[in-house]
Amino acid sequence: SLSLFPAGSPRRSPLGRAQTAEMKMVSWVALWTGLVALSKPQALEAKLVLPTIPPRGMNSFDIQYARRSPNSTVPVWNETEFRKLAAALASQLLPVGYDTIVIDGGWAGDTIDEHGRPTPDLTNWPSAAGGKGFKPLADWTHALGLKLGVWTLRGVLPAAVQAKLPVLGADPPATLDEVAQVCSSNHDRWCTCTWDKSGAGLDPAHPAAQSFYTSLVDLYASWGVSSPLRPLRLHAPATS
Repeated sequence: SLSLFPAGSPRRSPLGRAQTAEMKMVSWVALWTGLVALSKPQALEAKLVLPTIPPRGMNSFDIQYARRSPNSTVPVWNETEFRKLAAALASQLLPVGYDTIVIDGGWAGDTIDEHGRPTPDLTNWPSAAGGKGFKPLADWTHALGLKLGVWTLRGVLPAAVQAKLPVLGADPPATLDEVAQVCSSNHDRWCTCTWDKSGAGLDPAHPAAQSFYTSLVDLYASWGVSSPLRPLRLHAPATS
């Protein structure tokens, strides 16, 4: 089923779980503004112009969540299924304004580049081979008239910390083990995700934390990702 962001009052869409258009608009705008601010602080000086309608499209969360059922007949969420759904979205719902398809969390697995940034797992996303990331898939998606989004947790994967990988653009130079934040307790909501401990937090007081997030935004932009999503409940450095 397609999980939509309906442009109207809160209701349960027959094609997915309940969504609130206003909440989605605020979330997308706030997240994108925050990530752009990390990459380009001067952007905060410009006047923020809110869209007149919320972003609309589908997110793969429902498909991936349904796979948890032991009796599930839902196909594995991968590039093949993505292309099928993107084609259906473009042909059936793009004419009425649903123009965005978002790959929910888990697309990287434990796959990282030389700077600790998540990259697509080649088992499920084979077009990313050769260091291309989501660029080939984004180009194909754009050709359909759609935008591509990805969902990701804040912070950095523990494997990048353990490998002491260098932070791209950090001045002075720094490695991710120096920037990673040790949580004071399991209830430290600003350290890492409260419901998914697969990521390590970054110390917002460390200057290289800014550099890491900047390089991450630049990577997504080079792929052609239109909507990088991070949950609002999770803290990211330098957004306030």
